[in-house]
Amino acid sequence: YVMEYPHIFLTGQPVASKYSSKGRPNKGPKLPVRDRNLHSKKLLNEYNQLWKTNGDSKMPSGVYIEFSGGPEHDLLTESLENRRSGIRLRNIQSTSDDEGVTTQHATVYVPASRKSWFPKKLTQYAFENTKKDKPKNDTLVRSVECIRAAALDSFWTDSPEFIPLDSPQWCEVWLSSTEEEDVQHFHQDVDTLDIQYSPFSLSFPERTVILIYATAQDLIALTATNPNIAEFRAVHDPVHFFMNLENKEQAEWVANLASRIVKDESANVSICLLDTGVNNGHTLLAPFLSDSDLHAFDSQWGVNDYIQPHQQHGTLVSGIAVYGDLSQILSSNTPVVVKHCLESVNNILCLVFDLYLECASKTRNNY
Repeated sequence: YVMEYPHIFLTGQPVASKYSSKGRPNKGPKLPVRDRNLHSKKLLNEYNQLWKTNGDSKMPSGVYIEFSGGPEHDLLTESLENRRSGIRLRNIQSTSDDEGVTTQHATVYVPASRKSWFPKKLTQYAFENTKKDKPKNDTLVRSVECIRAAALDSFWTDSPEFIPLDSPQWCEVWLSSTEEEDVQHFHQDVDTLDIQYSPFSLSFPERTVILIYATAQDLIALTATNPNIAEFRAVHDPVHFFMNLENKEQAEWVANLASRIVKDESANVSICLLDTGVNNGHTLLAPFLSDSDLHAFDSQWGVNDYIQPHQQHGTLVSGIAVYGDLSQILSSNTPVVVKHCLESVNNILCLVFDLYLECASKTRNNY
């Protein structure tokens, strides 16, 4: 990239200067003024109502709850989590209305066994004071504007326009765990719901990402059955996802696809590639392009695809000829039936002609 992106050179002598902190006073969170009695009753009613509405949930182990802050005020999200009790913060989002007023939202999973967790805090806020004669849990309760049962938009952290409303699309499911037991639990849930999913996943600290092919209703069903959902996102560029994997992970995906390939031995269709040759040793190409079907216009050129490093054009084209869009079938877990084979003729003149067109195009652009 040296020719395309020239280096930046720093000239002159460096100048040392002492660091000075531009400290700012800690004003604390921005919270609205509340009527202690009315506000605690309002939140308690909303909390009890959502548990009543979700009492027949398919997930008896707990409920996802969305806590929202006041417009242009802070929401004390850290105080909404108690890991020892299994009360886990799943995600935090901010929304803006047409006038640019922002509101913070936090989605929290509350186990059924800890259902009384928030009502206790509300009761303490309403009737008990601290040693400084302030309501207990004052900042937490004042920061909460309203409470509701979590909906699909509580988990969808991508742009709303990408929600798969009418037809299934590939989506990212971010689980709030990296434990194998939790991942297997998720696989069981999507199998039960008959949702197509990728058998592989990516792991980050406290997060596991799995691709599923689902509609909005499928995503809603998942939040009603699985307690480890953190967020949903659209898969904007599956190719980018696979290209950025480590070599070991790419090899695992290739091996999985190879195990699902079904070659139709009775097929009598062959696609002949007139290109720069093909390297047929690749796991995904070998079943469909035998050594006897590798040819060259001139025997001195050889049948393999090697003109310059990283320019194996014929091999790349052969992958398209066999599978089409690899990103789609790599993401699936269904059999891939191939009803044709390949032949290859190394015609280096194709490359020479392409280079001629490229040079001609650059020449025209310079005038």
